Amino acid sequence: MDDLKVAICEDCKSDRDRLGQTLAACSIPTSLTYFSSGEELLSSYVPCSYDLILMDIFMKGMSGVETVRNLRSVDPQVPVVFVTTSREFTAEGYSLSVIAYIMKPFERQDLEKVLRLAYAIRNSLRTLHILKGGEDIGIPFRNILYLEQELHRIRIVLTDGSEIRYYGKLKELMTRLDESLFFSGHGSFGVNLMYVTGIDTQLRCFTLRGGINIPIRRESLAEARKKFDQYLFYQVRQIWNT
Repeated sequence: MDDLKVAICEDCKSDRDRLGQTLAACSIPTSLTYFSSGEELLSSYVPCSYDLILMDIFMKGMSGVETVRNLRSVDPQVPVVFVTTSREFTAEGYSLSVIAYIMKPFERQDLEKVLRLAYAIRNSLRTLHILKGGEDIGIPFRNILYLEQELHRIRIVLTDGSEIRYYGKLKELMTRLDESLFFSGHGSFGVNLMYVTGIDTQLRCFTLRGGINIPIRRESLAEARKKFDQYLFYQVRQIWNT
């Protein structure tokens, strides 16, 4: 079993240490990263870095709720659990797709439950499988930023900045991706709509997080706008139905 990558964001050192010690004693192995503030977490955050974030709500400076609100603008799907002394912000938690609350003082069984949930979520992620050098490589959809055809090879750019290149055709690959999540508005490119911040109609391109521009054919511009609007509508509906 691969370790669950868990971020702990907690400004109280004793609570932070206790969370780490309790997680280390749980049945699901974890790899832990600690942050003492929301600002610290956001300043270094890369989408898909963690399988779970344990977030204190009441912190000096930026609150846990505000931190997660900012986090959702760069990573809509990372599982977040609020660790708190109060359920005062339950409504905000639902709107931010928080998967659970853990009340302080917490017990080991509380953490066991959320670790099992995060592990199940990670294992249920839709995954693209490609064959490279005789090896089957699985890439979760949410880790893909965009795809590019380069002559006879496909370049898959991931959210952490790394790349995977292999021989294939983008047109065939797009048929194996979720059409509600991925769109090709250009014969050489496909984008993950999760990471699109807008469409520049003058330059005819998708704008991705990080300032990356992906071209759109003139004849595909209307369809691109429709697909992006449909994706945004679906996300809003998912939040309200949570």
